[in-house]
Amino acid sequence: MCDNDVEYLRTHRVPPLINYLMTQIMQSTPNEVVPFLADLLEPKQWFDLKGQCHTIHGPIPHISSNTVPLLVPCTQNILPLEHDALAKAAKAFVEQLQPSKVARVFFELYQAEGEDLNHQAVATFKGNYDVVVTRACTFAAKAKLFPQHCIIISLSNAKQILSHEHLSDLRAIARLGCSFIVADPQGRAAVRHLAIAAISAGLLEEEFNKLVLGCIPMQMELPEL
Repeated sequence: MCDNDVEYLRTHRVPPLINYLMTQIMQSTPNEVVPFLADLLEPKQWFDLKGQCHTIHGPIPHISSNTVPLLVPCTQNILPLEHDALAKAAKAFVEQLQPSKVARVFFELYQAEGEDLNHQAVATFKGNYDVVVTRACTFAAKAKLFPQHCIIISLSNAKQILSHEHLSDLRAIARLGCSFIVADPQGRAAVRHLAIAAISAGLLEEEFNKLVLGCIPMQMELPEL
């Protein structure tokens, strides 16, 4: 297929996804085509502040350089008030760390294969937060969809992903520019204990300091992944 063929299809109202797919394949090497197609096979539904639904393919749309994107993973249960309090606390925490930037909160609703979307859960976000519905069941998978994001996790989540068996995934997450904020009532004490455990598991101290920005002293029941 040549450039003229692509231009012909563009001007004859080919559906946008097909148009996009063809253009990407034309611009890709053979080794790049397979992972690109894999991304397209798992569309993510995106809900903006107005409650409108879009479908995105691959990583979340670009975030401006003066914004720190925060990701709060949650299940499809109705959004409790605690999630809202956590989002506000995380935003205040990050903006205190980086005063020149503005934190923007995204909620990620995990939708398992074959599970129906809980529209009532989505409605609880309307007018307050952006929501992305994904099938990313691990933090490594989430990092691919949300590069450069700071992910809010519970202490039990943190202990799980900072363990020895997850170090390769953790380093992959770090390469994507992601970091974590831990939500736990122990606050700084929780981070100190976590650092000791992570370093004992084989993580370098400088790696830990880049990955874990700090702790919000709040109790939060986040999905165990």
